[in-house]
Amino acid sequence: MGGFFISAHKLDGVSNNQVFFAIITSYMGVTRVFQKPLHTAYLSGFLFSIHIAFTIYINSTFLESLVSSSVVGLMYTAGSVFAILGLSYLPKLLNKIGSRWTLSSGLAISIVMLSGIVLIHHPIITPILFAVYFGMNTLILFGIDIFVESNTTNENTGNTRGQYLTINNVAIMITPFVAGIIANQFGFRIVYAIAAGFVALVLVLVLTKMRPKEEPKYERESFFSTIKIFLKNTNLKRIFVSNFLLQFFYSWMVIYIPIYLTQTIGLGWDKVGIIMTIALSAFVLFQYPLGVIADKWLGEKEILTAGFIITAIAGILVAFTYSEKWWVWAVILFISRMGASAIEIMTESYFFKKVDVEDVSAISMFRNTYPLAYIFGPLLATFFVIFIPINYLFLILAIIMLYGLRYSVPLLDTK
Repeated sequence: MGGFFISAHKLDGVSNNQVFFAIITSYMGVTRVFQKPLHTAYLSGFLFSIHIAFTIYINSTFLESLVSSSVVGLMYTAGSVFAILGLSYLPKLLNKIGSRWTLSSGLAISIVMLSGIVLIHHPIITPILFAVYFGMNTLILFGIDIFVESNTTNENTGNTRGQYLTINNVAIMITPFVAGIIANQFGFRIVYAIAAGFVALVLVLVLTKMRPKEEPKYERESFFSTIKIFLKNTNLKRIFVSNFLLQFFYSWMVIYIPIYLTQTIGLGWDKVGIIMTIALSAFVLFQYPLGVIADKWLGEKEILTAGFIITAIAGILVAFTYSEKWWVWAVILFISRMGASAIEIMTESYFFKKVDVEDVSAISMFRNTYPLAYIFGPLLATFFVIFIPINYLFLILAIIMLYGLRYSVPLLDTK
């Protein structure tokens, strides 16, 4: 949900030791609050999202210090391919060693990769470590999904998913400012080291606190068999495509909005940081109440449809707005994330009402939309920017999001 680096300055009157102490003790203290299995899964997602937010804003800049910008894109592509292959193998691993040890293994690999990034500065080895690390993020989030789903009932799916996504988005919204301060004073490597520390906290939680209610027999289907399942179930296919379009939207927004705002509009990184924080607050404000509304009154179709329309309107506004006032962009991007937050919670709610925790192949396919979007999205955008100005990318994106109405409008609602 980001692709920019926030330059930061030392906080007046606050020492570096005080900053670090406050961060670590506050997050460590939270672990005593959550005792129920679902709450522990929430906390794991929150801590892992903090780690993601620490690294996502500096990844491209860090990699460009080792390799050319064109190769940086290939590292994301390689990581996405790794994630897709890993998701296809997960059912076998889950049945063999169980969800807790599968998730623990993924977290341990992530810690090793992050430690390698901190310690090794090599133009070949470090990007490979990053690609594996980037791919592992998808697999670990999938593993946490298993625990959330195993402690969720169908009638509360929208509520539960809304809480889970809101908690994660709070972490993603508040962390970049701290990461910017640390990176500005100590460099990128200390940021990766701290991120590894948060992954280690999640690993401790998983090993000591997280247990599924029961360890089901995870169904394993081949990639093509799973596709057939989605194609046969029309409504699952509609949700799958809707989720892919959302991830596609993210891939263009994350990569090209910061470039457009800084290089074309001429805003500084300090303003971009404020803009994105305001924009991301939409996820915190809207996802939980929308999940409750979907559960109790409307169902998912109407809100999903509204989400596609809002994101399309926001794309058109981006394409034809040339203002240099940061607050104008804050409003436009807040609107875009309003639409995205609606699509995200509705696709999550609908999908997890239709599948159970043992349907791991279906969940894997659903989560594949993220790496798939980050493979095809940048490639398609690269093709278009050869022929058109970058702002028209967002007009094309608006048209693509309107295409989502083809799948949301005929959706058979859960209410």
